[in-house]
Amino acid sequence: MKKVFLIILIIIVGWFALRFIIGGSEDTWICDKEKGEWVKHGVPSAPMPIEPCGEVVCKNYENVESCPEKCVVCPPCIECSSISCQTEGFCESIGFDKDWYKNIKENIPLIFNKEIHSIASNSKECSMAGVLTDNYFYNENSKTWWIDLERMSELENDGCNPACVVSEETKTAEVNWRCTGLSTVIKNLFIKKYPKYASTISIDILHEAKNHVRGNVIFQQGAEGGYFLAAKIGEEWQIILDGNGQISCDLLEEYGFPEEMLFDCS
Repeated sequence: MKKVFLIILIIIVGWFALRFIIGGSEDTWICDKEKGEWVKHGVPSAPMPIEPCGEVVCKNYENVESCPEKCVVCPPCIECSSISCQTEGFCESIGFDKDWYKNIKENIPLIFNKEIHSIASNSKECSMAGVLTDNYFYNENSKTWWIDLERMSELENDGCNPACVVSEETKTAEVNWRCTGLSTVIKNLFIKKYPKYASTISIDILHEAKNHVRGNVIFQQGAEGGYFLAAKIGEEWQIILDGNGQISCDLLEEYGFPEEMLFDCS
């Protein structure tokens, strides 16, 4: 009888040893490595561990809203229009901040990224006007990015401070010269007429009246320039004549130029 009792006791002690000493408690936290989450098992007395659970996998999530907390949402490539669950390091490596998706959902402007810079860099108009700088700002009303352009030193005194303007909606870029003064108005007229010389053209006003102007224009540094005549018709200035040929005296009557301004007409 004593032997039977001893055997039963040994079995019970052995079971408890296997269950609690070797096997551990059922009331604990178990790491689900596939999801990278701690899962409650039983009724653990200790709080959920604060250390990471296994290696977090950020891919293979069809719904980005199910992306693990340690992952972020961004396009899988710079040119891609789709979005996916990725690691923070990957998104930053292609120019997307960890809060990029959150900002999109909250209708906050996109951070300045490689796509915007690429559009500006590939713009022939912007490239001819100057070199892109690191100074930029976002116009929320027009949904455009304004990137300051650095110009050649000999053109910096013409009163213009151009910017390469990238439209977030059309994905196109154009130059806004941000000029002031009459010489700027005349220069912009020439740029519109001769866009090829937008980055090198210079204006020098020699004679100025209320509604009439005469001066010289140079399209490229070192090249021969020419004269120009401009008149204010209504509320807008217009280039009436430019070049190196003879000036007709008919302009005196047709556009009302002062005689002293056309002293060499014939």
